[in-house]
Amino acid sequence: MKKLFNNLGRKIIYASLIGFSLFNFNKKEDIFLTGFGDSPYTKNNPTSELMNYFAKEGYNAIVLNADYDGAPLKLNEIYKKLRPKKIISMGVSSHPIYLDVSVVANNMMHASKPDNSGKIYHFEKIDSTFPEKIYLSEENIKKLISNFERENVKFNIDSVASTYVCNSLLFEGINLSKEKGVEFYFFHIPYDIIKDKNKLNNLEKAVESITRN
Repeated sequence: MKKLFNNLGRKIIYASLIGFSLFNFNKKEDIFLTGFGDSPYTKNNPTSELMNYFAKEGYNAIVLNADYDGAPLKLNEIYKKLRPKKIISMGVSSHPIYLDVSVVANNMMHASKPDNSGKIYHFEKIDSTFPEKIYLSEENIKKLISNFERENVKFNIDSVASTYVCNSLLFEGINLSKEKGVEFYFFHIPYDIIKDKNKLNNLEKAVESITRN
């Protein structure tokens, strides 16, 4: 674990056709993980470094650009290419102690700062044909809670959605789950997860739990 993040960033391969950072795209085909690169809100985003780590563990792991429109589009493109059974997306937040599992997405884009493409939205709908909020399926939530409690994963169920890029990706992931039957989860992790061995081990245990069950 001590050498997890040595020389991070040097092993990133840029896939020009679909525009995201890509790691070890041929292993553990039933699941893939996504993180985010830096944004106007977050510098040195730890989820980017975590994707490198999980790739070394044999997972499909990608780093998405923090773009309201681009991140959901890439999620769809990757699903069409791989057809995974499970997706775990990750974002960073100041709220989690160990791990927050987001189960609600707002049908709204709003922030005081732009995304990485320069877009600023103020109280705009993601999709006018959907309700104000959409929810992860009860079946998936119950399955995750049961698995995490059995394996002593420290976590919190988060029902307070944001309106920045993480929320737009969560909105798309929930739709993929309902339309395609993908088992989708979104984790918010703390900023200090890379420096805190207990928190990192807890996240690793959570990912392994979803992979196995």
